[in-house]
Amino acid sequence: MPLSSNKARAEDLSVIEAFRMGIVPYDAIESWTQGRSGELERIKEWLDDFSQGTLLMEGTYGSGKTHFLHFLYANAIRSGYAVSLVDLDASEATAAFPKRIYRRILNNLKAPLGNEWVGFRGLMRAVAETVETNPVDDHPFLGAFIDELRKGEVRETSWAWIEGREAVKGKYGTLYDFTTVANIYCHILSGLGWLLVKVFDLNGFLILFDEVETARSVSYRYHFVRGLNFFRGLSLVADDDPVLLEEKIVRNGNGTRRGEETGLVYSGHVPIPYLYRIPSYLKVVFGITPAVLTNEFREWRSTVPVIELNSLGLEDLAKLFDAFVTLFQRVYGVRMDPRLKTRSFTVLFHRYGFTSTRMFIKAMVEFMDFLRFYPGANIEALLGE
Repeated sequence: MPLSSNKARAEDLSVIEAFRMGIVPYDAIESWTQGRSGELERIKEWLDDFSQGTLLMEGTYGSGKTHFLHFLYANAIRSGYAVSLVDLDASEATAAFPKRIYRRILNNLKAPLGNEWVGFRGLMRAVAETVETNPVDDHPFLGAFIDELRKGEVRETSWAWIEGREAVKGKYGTLYDFTTVANIYCHILSGLGWLLVKVFDLNGFLILFDEVETARSVSYRYHFVRGLNFFRGLSLVADDDPVLLEEKIVRNGNGTRRGEETGLVYSGHVPIPYLYRIPSYLKVVFGITPAVLTNEFREWRSTVPVIELNSLGLEDLAKLFDAFVTLFQRVYGVRMDPRLKTRSFTVLFHRYGFTSTRMFIKAMVEFMDFLRFYPGANIEALLGE
């Protein structure tokens, strides 16, 4: 079999295996996206409008929210954005500890540079090789790191420090893993957004968060409150709120330092502003389950745009089913006459299509597997059960 045929078959198999889990493989995200034309148009308008830095994306479980975020990730990179997609969870990546989120943001960061997608380290090296003078020499963390990089003196320990992977003190200060340090990491991220746009002429830095509702799954209420503080601070940074550059920091009764106007929590060790410069060139999407935390976000800014994702409808699922059957037949040689295809789709749609897109996709794969492994079985009996 020719190498090209082997590669095509491997790609087809990856699609089937991904669908088996109810998801779409990242490399095939665009070719397997059905519907969403209205949502995609709103996203494009939002990306082009830098007066809007924050977007809420609401979708019930199985509605395709994660798929849409991955689709947005791929399209944003092709549109000239640096992008990072972060899956939040209540254990390792809780918003109550901003350093852990920051670490994942940098680890997942990709940006178009020339003919390739480059990660954080590649971008920083390219900055050092491109600029004649340090464009962020006044940044308390990025400035010192880039100076070191331009001199060729960066070692793995310095990378680990700026990437938030080490708890030890770096050459230029400690990146703490406390709940009260959201201002430090928002300051670094806003500086990074400004740097990438100014040096590489990118359109911006887009951060996508999935499973934001896990912020509620914490052992202590103050963890939940600090998680919301990080989300709010990052949202205000993305919206280029000028108060972040000038507000006074005051100490309240329990010793916590807060912004006098915003009420945001500031680190007592490093009380730097949340925002580095205006514009920050940051844009942030929060993927969230409907009605969970939505009110909290709207309290911060009543005009924050919301895109509501519902499960795919009859027509879009029919197109998806038809394309998948064709793929499955090509890979495994399974045959299905038109009458059976129509009947099987109708049954699967009424059984799972109203529940969630993910449930329909998984059922679709299971049905085709049954045809593959039991070619002589009574299909009508299976559908009728």
